[in-house]
Amino acid sequence: MGCPFWLLVIPFQSAWSRISDEAWYETEDGIFAQVQVAQMPFHKNWAHLPSPPERFWIEVGMNNWGLAVWDGDFGPKDFVIGFEPLLDKYGERLAAYRPITQGTEGTGKRRILGLQHERGMVFPFAVGCKGMVELSVPEEDSCSTILPVDPNSIPDSFEHPMKDVFDYKADCVTAGDKRLVPCISLDYVIRVWLNGHEVEYLKIDAEGADLMVVQSAGAMLSKVKTVSLETRCDELPRPWDSPNCSTILRYMYKEGYFCYTTFREQLVKCGPPNNNICRICGASVIDLTFTRMKR
Repeated sequence: MGCPFWLLVIPFQSAWSRISDEAWYETEDGIFAQVQVAQMPFHKNWAHLPSPPERFWIEVGMNNWGLAVWDGDFGPKDFVIGFEPLLDKYGERLAAYRPITQGTEGTGKRRILGLQHERGMVFPFAVGCKGMVELSVPEEDSCSTILPVDPNSIPDSFEHPMKDVFDYKADCVTAGDKRLVPCISLDYVIRVWLNGHEVEYLKIDAEGADLMVVQSAGAMLSKVKTVSLETRCDELPRPWDSPNCSTILRYMYKEGYFCYTTFREQLVKCGPPNNNICRICGASVIDLTFTRMKR
């Protein structure tokens, strides 16, 4: 038998010595548990498929919408590895999986551990760091972030494009609570879990930590063909200490990627970095897609 993959949920370094003999424990921060979330060796997680995946996708942040498995380019030979540190949203992704042999009826049937789709997994991890990290969870939990948040950085006069839906400063950048979550680097995911296999598409929605996720790939970034991420236009206030749009453009161009985005309903190129898309984007966030240049 292969070894199982275990989620070790521990508060920083305080409980490392207790992992081997405590399946669960309490600290002043909360209650923690060791829970298996996938199979090892890693290839066992797609053993139910008729043949191994040919293209791998990685998705960081899977809160509510725009999931990779809904993408029109996600095909029958693809497999996505997703990450969502909010436990309720992680649970939603698991619950949404229906094995193709079972149809849509019945929730009492056995499902393969860790799957969010016939061709996809989900892990309750943050990405871009190591160990246990603090996740700030505001009222609008799609704004949750592993970065320190300063609500005072947002002026009262700032009007968010979705101001009619929620109060950005009160609901999106003011933490309702903070939770400890496990974190992993892309380097480990690609180098160890995927054995250095090329990644077709990396999709990131990490609330200010998008570039940090990319940088955590290290040398394994050369294995990633396309990266999609969010950033804020240069002139807009940012509630966390994160790189602006121009900084991300320069970094990705240096790493060998060219950029394109949708601007005024048209697909436009947004690199090399002297392009002014970061100053005229006119929105609170802008979605950028980077494709590796041919060498």
